[in-house]
Amino acid sequence: TEYLEFSGMTQPLETVELRARVKGFLKERHFVEGAVVRKDQLLLVIDEEPYQIRLESARAQLLEAEAALKQAQVSQSREVAQSQVNLSQAKIDLAKQEEQRIRSLFDRKVASESQMDEASAALKARVAELESARATLSQANATYETTILSCQAKLKTAEIAVRNAELDLSYCRMTAPIDGQISRINVDVGNLISDSGNAVLASIVRMDPMYAYATISEMDLAKVPSLRA
Repeated sequence: TEYLEFSGMTQPLETVELRARVKGFLKERHFVEGAVVRKDQLLLVIDEEPYQIRLESARAQLLEAEAALKQAQVSQSREVAQSQVNLSQAKIDLAKQEEQRIRSLFDRKVASESQMDEASAALKARVAELESARATLSQANATYETTILSCQAKLKTAEIAVRNAELDLSYCRMTAPIDGQISRINVDVGNLISDSGNAVLASIVRMDPMYAYATISEMDLAKVPSLRA
């Protein structure tokens, strides 16, 4: 068997660098440097307490937003305003009847001119009250719709805040994304880790299969007919 020897290098099929996505103190390490780790194996834990507090706060704000929306939905301001309109309309009907009665008496010279003026003024006052009640009803309807939209927006914002807090908390626990051999850790437990992503905490390389690279000269290549072809 003819063979050739070359100097070369190997390269893993897959390499992953572990970087922090949240800021905090490194609290736990669950691997031995240089050991083989399995996918989804817990490797590092960043202090979770600050992120648990943020999550609880976000959930409390979510409950508050839900309560505000329910309160806005059951608001009776429109019904109250509508009742005021109905009441004002009823007062106008009574004022019209009174004005007609006084006018009839005035035409027969039974009622005085001052009584006629008072009846007319009372009717005009009732008409003004109705216009005011209708304006209040219109404002109540607009306020109700605006309040509902505002509460829905705040609820959506609170839901997003909860989701972000949950993600940040989950980033505190770093697991192996692949099977492979892990390098030495570059940050000791107890040190503060930045969330910039610039620092590589450790690396994992897949050892099987491996690529092998070598540089072959033209003279050596000419000795191997199958490669030359």
